[in-house]
Amino acid sequence: MDVDVSVFLSQAFLIERVIAARRQQIADLRDKLDWAGGSTAAQKRGASRRDRISWLVARIADKIAECEHDIARLIDAQDGIKRMIDGLADETQKLILTERYINLKDWQAVADANGYSIRTVYRIRKEAVAALQILALNGSNGA
Repeated sequence: MDVDVSVFLSQAFLIERVIAARRQQIADLRDKLDWAGGSTAAQKRGASRRDRISWLVARIADKIAECEHDIARLIDAQDGIKRMIDGLADETQKLILTERYINLKDWQAVADANGYSIRTVYRIRKEAVAALQILALNGSNGA
């Protein structure tokens, strides 16, 4: 299995945006449920779907469940990124990658917070990605 560590790490920003969007979507859907006089709990108990509002409430409840499932899947992906970073032996590399890909700070903020120049932070990142690439290749070879 070929693993592009840089691509894998860069997913952190997309994951966070999708989670936030899904959470907003759930909040919006719950507002619509309140407006329609339904609730997700009522739907889980098997409330009647005979009228149009019941049908709408059921569809909204289904969409909320789908969004919650997506959020759980994305959180698992975030955990994979955290585990990958935790696999590094070098504490400085762990710190830099955690600040960037877990705490979602921009590179300049990472440099400033840790007393490094931006150039040094980029070098540390490059070394960390190379180390992770080796770990990923060793892991895929069963080593």
